[in-house]
Amino acid sequence: SPWSDPLQVIGRCVAARLLLPPGGPPSAQSWLWVVARAVGFDRGRDMYAVTDENPEPPAVAPPVQLVPRTGVARFPDLHARPFQAGENVLALWPDPSTNEMTTTFYPATVAAVSEDGTVVDVHFAGAEEAVAIYAHCAVRDPTADALAL
Repeated sequence: SPWSDPLQVIGRCVAARLLLPPGGPPSAQSWLWVVARAVGFDRGRDMYAVTDENPEPPAVAPPVQLVPRTGVARFPDLHARPFQAGENVLALWPDPSTNEMTTTFYPATVAAVSEDGTVVDVHFAGAEEAVAIYAHCAVRDPTADALAL
């Protein structure tokens, strides 16, 4: 039921805003959007329980963090409307040395969208040139929606 999982993501990969590294000294911690797994939902607090999918250092049982609903986004969101040029998103960074995507999302602006909507050129904050990535490697920032309400 939607009351027990409003975003319908429990058991699935999500983009989540986590305080990393968990349990570290506050001076060494920072909020990052990462690929995570939703493992539960606390209806009373309107918060998802999530774990980092690729914790550093690697962990057999990564710690569970409670995250507000606005700190979780479906990933990949295959039912999302296509991105538009000029739209601000959170996108996985393509590592040029390995040709693999990172597991951390970074703020970016959509520069262009392929005709079929499957590829987007994104301009990462601080980068000189736009980079082509698959559209499913980007998500809309749910905190931006919350701020607009």
